[in-house]
Amino acid sequence: MLKKLFLIMLWCGNLFLLIACKKSYLITNNTDDFLNIIKDYQSFNEEFYDLYYQEYQLTNNIILSLNKVNYPDFFLNKYDFPSFNFEGGQFVNKNYYLAASYIPKNLVPVTINKVNRKGETMLINKEALSAASKLFDDAKSKGLNLVVFSAYRSFIKQKELYDNAKDKSYVAKAGYSEHQTGLALDIATLDTGLSIYFENTAEYLYLKNNAHLFGFINRYPKDKTMLTLYPYESWHFRFVGKSLAQKLYDENLTLEEYIYQYVELK
Repeated sequence: MLKKLFLIMLWCGNLFLLIACKKSYLITNNTDDFLNIIKDYQSFNEEFYDLYYQEYQLTNNIILSLNKVNYPDFFLNKYDFPSFNFEGGQFVNKNYYLAASYIPKNLVPVTINKVNRKGETMLINKEALSAASKLFDDAKSKGLNLVVFSAYRSFIKQKELYDNAKDKSYVAKAGYSEHQTGLALDIATLDTGLSIYFENTAEYLYLKNNAHLFGFINRYPKDKTMLTLYPYESWHFRFVGKSLAQKLYDENLTLEEYIYQYVELK
């Protein structure tokens, strides 16, 4: 009887060992597969491999895993990096800047409804203007009257605005403004101007629900100020193209969140 019991225990022990070894083998294979994929990314650092793998178990997103480990403070105002180009144009925020000499290509005069300032020719990226023209025409067909208050700003112009601003929280430093890309528009109504009152208009509601259909996003939404690092601006819209604008709208992402999840930072 004791011999039989011993044989059963031995058999169970061997079975447990076999299962444990098999499980270990599978994990090893998984990590090997993961390594074969992640090692080809430019920002991969072999020293952080275990951290990448741990993050990947939580996110199932290799780029997000790389960015979370390499740039854990991405959403804090701690960096000072040159702007970079992605599918939606130049990425600019409080951490990523444009050089003083940067002037975007394909700037053209704004020909849609705008405020006119003496001695100023308002400019914008040609593709963004084409999209904005369609947006404004569609709004007008619904009885809405949108007005452009600001578009492209040079480094020098942005510096003037920042230096003269009483409340600098709403004004970016020169080089850190999206307006320098030529892809940003400040849009409101003549009655409200660029103020908190614009949010309560039919024009704002239209933009909130339809701007993405024409390739624009509300760049600094009310509920994401901790991510964009800018106060809420109901009037600031950024052209990124229809496909990306639709994705950001569908997933309720700021440009910062999109970059962190889908663009490999280097």
